[in-house]
Amino acid sequence: ARPSEQPAASSRTPALPNTNTKRAGARSRRLPECVICMSAPADSGFLHGAGVHQGCCGVCAEAVMARAAANGGTPACPFCGQAAERVVRVHMCADDRGG
Repeated sequence: ARPSEQPAASSRTPALPNTNTKRAGARSRRLPECVICMSAPADSGFLHGAGVHQGCCGVCAEAVMARAAANGGTPACPFCGQAAERVVRVHMCADDRGG
C-alpha cells in the first residue's frame, strides 16, 4: 500500500482511559461503616498470623485491644476470635473497592 493509503498513526493508537475521572470516582466512594460504632469508616483491622480482618474504625479497634489489656487478657479478633497481635490501618486503592 502506498503511504497515502495507510491510516494515520493516531487512528491506530488505542484511546487511553481518563484517569482523572477514575480518581474522582474513587474519592467519592466510601468504605463500609465500622461494625461496632456504625458511623466511622471501617479503615482498620485486626492482625493475626498472616491475615487481617478488616471491619472497624481505628478508634473502635483500639478500644477492643485496650479493653482486653485492661482486663489482663489477650485481645481477640471480634470477627473470628483468634488472638489479635495488633491493629493495622488498611489503605485501599480504587481497584480494591470495586472500581
